Parts: sequence; structure tokens; C-alpha cells
Amino acid sequence: MGVAGYVTRSYKTVGSAATVLTGKDWTTSAMYPVNFEYGFRDWLGVGARFAYSNYYDSIKSNRSVDVDFVLNFHFIKAKHFEMPISLFLGYSAINIKNKEGVSTIAKANGVNNGFMLTPRFYLTQHFGLFVNLGFVNYLYTGLSFSNNTLYPATTIISKSRQGETCGLGAVYKF
Repeated sequence: MGVAGYVTRSYKTVGSAATVLTGKDWTTSAMYPVNFEYGFRDWLGVGARFAYSNYYDSIKSNRSVDVDFVLNFHFIKAKHFEMPISLFLGYSAINIKNKEGVSTIAKANGVNNGFMLTPRFYLTQHFGLFVNLGFVNYLYTGLSFSNNTLYPATTIISKSRQGETCGLGAVYKF
């Protein structure tokens, strides 16, 4: 499990007009990731990352799901410790539901990328604990609204989100 803090920017494009920044705010989230890795070399692992995030905001309920391809570079390895740097790139889907006023649901698909530093401390040969520090970037273009009463049909709403992550968890090595 992890937590993250993000800067979120909203953009609006109407027809062929220039894209304009319409809002900037901060948000936090609880993240529930599951990672898989195959040791391709002693120093290189390839894998997948699946993450569910629940964002905390006073007027909206935000949830996202990420599916990523991961490269892990193990630059420090010892008997009970290793320190990989993870680079990831993948797909993200977000669902935003307004909690007040008009009940509007916005959905979008997008891309995410980032990196993480994940020191792993092994208590036994196979089981250990990890600490995670990282940075992640999201880009969602073309949010679709369940009841679009705010914008003309030619309007495209986009969101970008960048932030730092940290977390704790357990690791099992086969």
C-alpha cells in the first residue's frame, strides 16, 4: 500500500482554438499496487505493475486503475538487501464522480509513466519488506461526461497529474 501527492492540471480545447489551462489543484491518493517481476539477468528484471488508486477530494470521487510494463535495474544486490530502480510505462483509466450539485461522471483513458526506487529488505531467503519512493506522471485526454451540460460538444477536456509516491509492502521472491 502506498500514498501519493499530486498536482492536477485541467485543460480545455474548444473546436480548433488553443488549449487553455483551466485549473490547477492538489490531491492525494491511497494506492494499492501489485507488481510481478521476472529476473531476465542478475541486474535486470522485466515485469508488470497493476495499481488501483482512490483519490481524496472534497467534491469529487476519483478512482483509477493502472496497468504498466516495468523494467527493474538492480544496481545493489546483497544476501538480505537489494535496491532496484524501476521505470514503467502503461495504460490508466480514471473515473471522476461529482459529489455535489449535478451528478456528473467523467471517464477517460490515458497513459502513465514514472520511476521508483524500491529498497527491499529480506527477512528470509524468500520473504521481505520494501519501502517505495517514486514519481508518476498521468495524461488523460478527452474526458467523456455522463451529462455534459457545462461544455459545447466541440469541447475537449484533458487532465494531467504529476506527483510523488511512497509506500510500504511485502515482497516474495521465488
